[in-house]
Amino acid sequence: MWMALGGVCALLGCVHMDTPRQVLRRYVDALAQEDAERVWELSDSVSQRSLGPDGLGRWMKKNPRLVVAAFDRSVGALRKSTMDESDESVSFLSDDAVITLVRESGSWRVALGGLLLPRFDTPEAALKTYFFAATGHLGLYRQLLPLAAQQEYESDYALGTLLYAQRDRIFAARDHIGSIYEGRAVRQGNRAIIAYGTNKECILVREDGRWRVSSIE
Repeated sequence: MWMALGGVCALLGCVHMDTPRQVLRRYVDALAQEDAERVWELSDSVSQRSLGPDGLGRWMKKNPRLVVAAFDRSVGALRKSTMDESDESVSFLSDDAVITLVRESGSWRVALGGLLLPRFDTPEAALKTYFFAATGHLGLYRQLLPLAAQQEYESDYALGTLLYAQRDRIFAARDHIGSIYEGRAVRQGNRAIIAYGTNKECILVREDGRWRVSSIE
């Protein structure tokens, strides 16, 4: 009976789901090879909706430092990490990063902590995107502002002037906030707060299904 079953498996192929650690290793290899299509395939559905394979390829070529940073975080998570596991997600916890994989359609996919992509689906992801955009990506920065502010700073000149005036405060907040891991924000309906420092906080609001940065103290 067992021989017969083995023969069936050999002919049809037995279903096998890679472990989260195996998937993260493949993700690291894809980053090292700058294989955008493979990185996209190993990413969760939210990341895939953010950028398609071609768009991801352009994003990686335009932002090589983000690729290197994602590679370093992922390697660090593989080499030195503890794991926080559930049936639907696994997080690799290292000293300076949290890499989270989720189970989708029977496969593990990298959801958070890998390559930084423009995301607005959670307060934490939106704030990470905001800090990156503040380095000079005006089009992306505008998308992270509340809708009323987008209308007020519709021209690139006005928005660039705003960013220049605020960037020291933004980067100071970024440095003090430190690691932005999922679950750090305290949500109150369509409002979320990420506290840091002494009585300081970043406030985000959700408008049109996207989280946006309302204020940083």
